[in-house]
Amino acid sequence: MGINGEVFTTGYFDYQLSEKFSAGLERNYAYFGTHEQITPSLVFKYDVNEKTYLFTRVGKTYDIDQGSGSEQGGLINVNLGLGYRMKKKRVLEVGIFAGQTNIPKLPPINQFSLSIRFRF
Repeated sequence: MGINGEVFTTGYFDYQLSEKFSAGLERNYAYFGTHEQITPSLVFKYDVNEKTYLFTRVGKTYDIDQGSGSEQGGLINVNLGLGYRMKKKRVLEVGIFAGQTNIPKLPPINQFSLSIRFRF
């Protein structure tokens, strides 16, 4: 939980398709201020070696206004990058994130940013 009562959680499931390829589902949840965001994603990974992998993550973020209870639009996003397995359940991912939002009160916004994730 954050300083102002924010909540951020992630859940994921990974299935090994072959020796080098895996696919999975991921769900991110965020609650901050009067907004709640849920992001289900498909994740594909290719193992370069035992510790390093390439990944792509594709999903949609649903933004819900808690005041009105209505969906405020969403964000279609794609994340491409490189991951490193430090220990069994600890990974570091660096990637490029691109997306487009369609929140009604704002003009369509294209995003392009660098993302760094640390999972443990």
